[in-house]
Amino acid sequence: MIDSLCADIKEWAVCEELDRLHRFQTMIQMPSGSVLSLTARPHGSQWIVSDSGSAFEEVTSCGCLDVNTNKATRFLEKRGLKLYDGRIESPPVDKAQLQAAAVAVGNVSKKLAETLLVDLKNKTDEKIQQKTKAILVNRFRNLVSSTPLYVKGSSEKEYKFEIALKLRDSRTLFVDPVRCHQVSINATIARNLDLFQKRDEKILQRIVFDAAEEWKTEQIRQLSSFGVPAVSVEALPDAVGRIVN
Repeated sequence: MIDSLCADIKEWAVCEELDRLHRFQTMIQMPSGSVLSLTARPHGSQWIVSDSGSAFEEVTSCGCLDVNTNKATRFLEKRGLKLYDGRIESPPVDKAQLQAAAVAVGNVSKKLAETLLVDLKNKTDEKIQQKTKAILVNRFRNLVSSTPLYVKGSSEKEYKFEIALKLRDSRTLFVDPVRCHQVSINATIARNLDLFQKRDEKILQRIVFDAAEEWKTEQIRQLSSFGVPAVSVEALPDAVGRIVN
């Protein structure tokens, strides 16, 4: 019976009934930091588990409205799942198989979101990287490194910076563009904080954001909250000029 589902799965999930749907929370943290919830809907005497579009929402919330559904479909088919109207869905399963289906859908939802976000990151990061580097090369051609630089943070983890300036006083300025979405913000802060905590006097850092994106005041404040200045790409030449001169 539909009405008994929540009682039947209470040992492994917190469940609530929503007009013939049953929603239950997982322990899976999505790339944005949100906790994934799944739904189960009846299909005859069986159940279909869905991520309710959570994987796609992770990507569209980052500004991508054209998700690669063909790639997503192939990704899911290899794992025995399907894509339906932006949702990841399991095949119909008996109640005894519900927990296994939930684990499969939840893990794949997170993995698909991560995969699609990498694709999006590669495309969008390339644009702001190119814009930032072009601005710097235009004014500081002799200082901008022609190749990416690798540097270790205080944790001994190594990071790759696509844009860096080798200053005449032997210091290096690492310039790190960031996108206006939480995944990029979190990764940029983690990378720059680790490097900042190294306390190396020969290392300078600047986080760069594009003011043309819809940044919120609290996001900009978050970028600058740990000691590394955040500047707009438009103000970057003058900011670098004050360091160089």
